[in-house]
Amino acid sequence: MEREIERLRREIEKLREKIEEDAREIRERDKRIDDLERQLAEHKRSSADSSKPPSSVEQPYEESQQQLPQKPVLNVDETGWRNNGDKRNISALVARKFVFYVVSASRGSEVLVTLLGIVFGGILCSDRAACCLKYHSGPMQFCLAHLKRALLRIADSARSPSARRFARAVLATVARLSRLWHRFRGDLRNRRGITQPTDRAQLVQKSLT
Repeated sequence: MEREIERLRREIEKLREKIEEDAREIRERDKRIDDLERQLAEHKRSSADSSKPPSSVEQPYEESQQQLPQKPVLNVDETGWRNNGDKRNISALVARKFVFYVVSASRGSEVLVTLLGIVFGGILCSDRAACCLKYHSGPMQFCLAHLKRALLRIADSARSPSARRFARAVLATVARLSRLWHRFRGDLRNRRGITQPTDRAQLVQKSLT
């Protein structure tokens, strides 16, 4: 019986050691959780702060933003962005004399509403992004490179022969308009290296014939 008592005492002592070890591990993990939660809170604060312009450029930033709704033409593009590891979206609004950048958590049209108001009265140029199509009901200009890409895809892979013919015809028209535009700007030269300018009236006439 004494041996049995001694054996039980040893087992109890081992259990106590195990309980103390488990309690120590629980305290360490609790501390680790507290540290991670503190780091996460600091990270969120820094992410929110870094989305705002520095104080040194805050005034010109706000002044540029206030000018955006009055611009007659704006080119808009956006892409994914990482802000301290968090997913963000960066938008660029290109006016004639400046480019305005904004980092946001959304890729939706609400970003344009915030910057341009409910209705934008100018021409909005884009790559047919969903946010632009949803936002703007006025005059629009689509990116020529994206248009050519779509037409090439139709010309190469459309099942309908008429669709492929249509895409090739439009591509030829786009190429002709591009040549006329470069000629209007004086970019095209003949074999002697002489520029071949076209005035606005000639450009319009040739583009319609």
